[in-house]
Amino acid sequence: MLKRKTIKQIVVEWVGAIWFFLALVSTIVLIVLNCTPIYQYVINKYQLSLITGLSSEKLMLNYKSIISYLQRPSGGYLELPDFIMSEAGMIHFADVKNIFLALYIIVLLFIVALGIFIVMKHQHKDKCILSIFNQGANLVFIVFGVLICLITFNFSNTFTMFHKIFFRNDYWVFDYRTDPVILALPEQLFMLLSIIIIVFLFVVCGLIKYTYYKMKKSNN
Repeated sequence: MLKRKTIKQIVVEWVGAIWFFLALVSTIVLIVLNCTPIYQYVINKYQLSLITGLSSEKLMLNYKSIISYLQRPSGGYLELPDFIMSEAGMIHFADVKNIFLALYIIVLLFIVALGIFIVMKHQHKDKCILSIFNQGANLVFIVFGVLICLITFNFSNTFTMFHKIFFRNDYWVFDYRTDPVILALPEQLFMLLSIIIIVFLFVVCGLIKYTYYKMKKSNN
C-alpha cells in the first residue's frame, strides 16, 4: 500500500517545483541569450546588414555589447558603438538588465537551496528531489504548452503581451528614427530565441520525466 504524503510534504514539493521551474527557465534563457551564433544566423537570414547599413562584424559587436551590458552587475545606461539611443531607449535596456540580473539571482538562490537540502539529513532525499524536478517539469509543459499555442496563433500579440506584463512603461515601443538599434533587433530574432528556449526546455524536462518514471518503476 502506498504511503500518502503529508500536507507538509505536498507543500514542500510544490514550493520546490515552482522554484525549480523558475530556476530552469532562468538558466536556459541565460544560456540561449549567450549563444551569439544565433544572432549571426539572423543577420544572414534577414539581411540585417542591408537594413542597417552596418557590416556583419559591426552588428555582432553591437549585439555582444548589448549582451554584456544586460549581464553586468554595475549600473549605468547602455552605450553602443554604432547606434544612437534616446533616453527612453536607454531606460528600456536598463529595465531589461534588471530582469536578467533577477534571473541570475533566481538561479543562484536555487543552487544554494538545493545544496542545503542535499547536505541536510533527510530520508529518501534523492527520491524527493527527483519528485520536485518532475513536478517542475509538469509546470514547464503546461505553461509553455499554452505559450506555444499563443505564439502559433499570433507571435506579435504574444510579444506585445509579454512586454505589457513585464514592463511598467511603453519605452519598449521603439522608433527606428530615434533608436535605430531596433532595426538590428527584428521580431524574427525574438521568435527564434523563443523557439530555441522552448525546445531546450522540453528536451530537458522530457529527460527529467523519463528518469523519474524509470526510477519509480524500478522501485516498485
